[in-house]
Amino acid sequence: MRLRIAGAEVEVSGHSAEEVRSVAESMTETLMKGSPPAGSRANLKFGRFFQDPGATHSCLKNGMSGVACRNLRSALGYLEYDISPGEQYDDELRAAVRKFQRDNSHRHVDGVLGPATRQLLIDRLIHRYGESIFDRLDEPGPPVARTRPKWRPGDFHSLAALVDRNSRELDPILQNAIRALGSGFGEVLALCHATGVREVGAAIYEALRYTTRLQYDLEPATPGESHQEVRLAGDVLNSGTATCLDMALLYAAALERAHLAPALLILELKQGWHAIGGFFDNESDSALPSVLADAAVIRDLVMTGRLIPVETTGLSATQGRKKSYIDAYEAAQSLVSTTRPLALANVLAARRNGVRPPE
Repeated sequence: MRLRIAGAEVEVSGHSAEEVRSVAESMTETLMKGSPPAGSRANLKFGRFFQDPGATHSCLKNGMSGVACRNLRSALGYLEYDISPGEQYDDELRAAVRKFQRDNSHRHVDGVLGPATRQLLIDRLIHRYGESIFDRLDEPGPPVARTRPKWRPGDFHSLAALVDRNSRELDPILQNAIRALGSGFGEVLALCHATGVREVGAAIYEALRYTTRLQYDLEPATPGESHQEVRLAGDVLNSGTATCLDMALLYAAALERAHLAPALLILELKQGWHAIGGFFDNESDSALPSVLADAAVIRDLVMTGRLIPVETTGLSATQGRKKSYIDAYEAAQSLVSTTRPLALANVLAARRNGVRPPE
């Protein structure tokens, strides 16, 4: 028979009660006086990533929000649990924590990240990735007021500066896309660049569609201003709210991280302008300027397959459902052919001209 004493499994078969008591006291004294076990040391070192500094307790549970919850979502994503990015501890996150607890034979499958579950999570992360995995997480701290960048409609040259390829919230999305492809982006592109670009573009769109819960919204109100506030990729994934431009920028950020050539299309509709995403096929971007405003040329790029447009508002559940990649591609083609394209922003050309992503 095995008995758990002071956090360790000990074989006690064939021993008297006095012998077991002696071993228990000895182990407890050793653990109390000596160095903490490796798991305890790791918990002391990295536990802060999964604790809310403003809470009166060390648990994460339903109804909470913030950086620690975002880190927990990222950590579960790294361990291949199906979880979307965000900062809320909602029913989705509670279900993922419960599954993690069940998978690891935790005594209390309650969906709460308490001290024992937190240590188990840290141990699994270190076992799989090493301690460097915590470099990908954010340090919890007091809430910081966010200042959203501003964009002036018509300033198409500045759009590439809003494509935040460095957002850490993209990591779980890209990992899901890689799992769907069965290999890394570079390998897919190297095997057959002609079809690989479209495979990667589709996989990233579907990863965003399946792992996010985005709500389509109007731009943040800026009364009396000639600009609009923009939600960058991380802001969109954390808030779950996005305009057409925000979703196009989100898709572009993920595409750029995957070594594709993102494009942003601004179209003129009866009710105003509309933004969609897309990407260039087979290095078609290299001969084009950072901004193209010729509607006929933009249509020709789409019709000849050198530019793959995607109706990125399909990532949100408008009219009750999200659009599949094929539906989003066909909807974008229809838009380009029936409306007037105002401008095409070529993100990689802008990068070559010195336009950097957000800091």
